[in-house]
Amino acid sequence: MKIKTGIFIAAFIFFSLIFDSYGLSEKIELSTIDSCSMNCSKIQKQEKKEKPPEPILYMFPKLKEKEKLLSIKLIKQQDKVKDAGISQDNGIINLTLIIDYGTSLERARELGDSFVRLVKIHSMDVNPEEEIGKGIYKYIIVVVYPNKDEATGGIKELSSEFIMWKK
Repeated sequence: MKIKTGIFIAAFIFFSLIFDSYGLSEKIELSTIDSCSMNCSKIQKQEKKEKPPEPILYMFPKLKEKEKLLSIKLIKQQDKVKDAGISQDNGIINLTLIIDYGTSLERARELGDSFVRLVKIHSMDVNPEEEIGKGIYKYIIVVVYPNKDEATGGIKELSSEFIMWKK
C-alpha cells in the first residue's frame, strides 16, 4: 500500500513538472488528492479560473478649495471675464470661463491660457514658465459667452507644453 502511494505521488510530481514545462499548469490545476485511505487514486481536475487583472488607478492630488477659489478670484479680475469655475475628476482639471460678448478669439485664448497658469501656480502642479509646460494634470478648458455659446475650447495634456485649441 505504501509503495503504491509512493509511486502515485512520484507520478503526480513527474506529470506536474511536465505540465509546468509545457505551460499547461496555467490551464489545468491538479488539486485535492482524496484521502489516502482511498488509495490516493482520485485527482480532481479543475479549470483554473483566471481573474482579469485589477485596474491600476492612479490617484492625483486633489485641488484644495482655497486653491480653486484663489485661481477663480484672480482670473475674474481680468478684463472681459464674467465668471469662472473649476472641477476635478482625478487627473483631469475642468476649467470654465464665461467671458463678455464681443471678446475676440485671441483674447479668449489668452484668458484660457492665464486660467490654466493660475491653477498650475496655486496647485501642486509644476509651475509654468514661458510655455505652460508639462504637468501632473490634464486640463480641459471651455470659454463661453453668457448665453453658453462656446467661444473656444482646448486641452492641455500632461506631457504637452501648451494648450491645443480647437477653434
